[in-house]
Amino acid sequence: MTGNLSNRTREPDATAAPRTSRARLAVLVLLYAVCACIALYAFVRPPGMDAYGKARFGDTIYGRAWRPFAGRVLLPWTVRGIVAATPEPANQAIARRVRALFNPDGEPNYIEEYPYEFAVTVLLLFACLLGFALSLRRLGVLALERHDFVPDLVPAAALLVLPTTYLYMSYVYDFPNLFLFTLGLVLVFERRTTAFCLVLALASANKETAILLTLVWLLTSGTAVPLGRRFGLAVLQVLIWAGIRAAIELVYRHNPGATVEWWHLRGNLMLAPRILSNFVNRPLLLLLRQWGPKLVALAALVGFFAGLKQAPWFLKRAAWIGVPLFALALFMGSLEEARAFYELYPIALLVLVSGILKLGRKHAQDSQARNRT
Repeated sequence: MTGNLSNRTREPDATAAPRTSRARLAVLVLLYAVCACIALYAFVRPPGMDAYGKARFGDTIYGRAWRPFAGRVLLPWTVRGIVAATPEPANQAIARRVRALFNPDGEPNYIEEYPYEFAVTVLLLFACLLGFALSLRRLGVLALERHDFVPDLVPAAALLVLPTTYLYMSYVYDFPNLFLFTLGLVLVFERRTTAFCLVLALASANKETAILLTLVWLLTSGTAVPLGRRFGLAVLQVLIWAGIRAAIELVYRHNPGATVEWWHLRGNLMLAPRILSNFVNRPLLLLLRQWGPKLVALAALVGFFAGLKQAPWFLKRAAWIGVPLFALALFMGSLEEARAFYELYPIALLVLVSGILKLGRKHAQDSQARNRT
């Protein structure tokens, strides 16, 4: 009981987590790899990464997409670098194999046109999912202060639930966003400042919302970092983010579109009337098929807010990023797309798990009390 109370009232101690044995880690990596393949298959199956006209797969990789998609450059630039460094004979040989395996009838067109780029992208996305799972496990061990099977199973569940968040289309920056943001949370918890600044730089090249990691750092640094050093590090992080984003904006300033898509606001404001209209005018089975995942997400959201009060210290502080994330989603995404809130995904999952564990302990204590009486 003391451990649970201290988790809520004191700043976290990253040194308390023991090392995982190699055998256990190998089994977990295999489990996460299987779950990642399931999540990845649902992500790339047609139309997959080529569904949106302003962010076609080839246009995204080669910098021709509309803004803001063109400015999310981490994975596209990595893919282009690997393709450029590959000898042409090897490139052609891999392209033939990819076409035969994934595109024997010439559809979808983007795999036919960019087979090697597709293969490299899929491998990088798989690596990001695996990195996300391992980072989420580490965050669970640290934030929940548990070293049993619970932090082991949370990433597997997170990967299997992930396909329910693919509402309309898939973007190549989604999984890097999940991985880098979760890894950033781990590094904030462990107070590894140099590594954190490096991850922040990579995350900034991937998506504009990386600056929310600095907010988490400020909210959770507490008294562990002297005020002057805290201010200096915060300024450094903002400069890293602003410098990278400004350079990217300069590179793609002539692409069509805008950094902020103001038209999203109109669609988000009309979301509630549209939902009400759907429930009134559509058959129940069709509604369950279309809105089932959203209702599950709504139930999870209710559970998240219910468990937030008793959540561990770090998760409670980090959850405040949900406020600016919601505000950003009004102008830069669709509120009905869960992928617009991937930055909050690892935090929300662990808050839910923490709440479920506390309910389980309370039920066990109540049962013991009844048995004694």
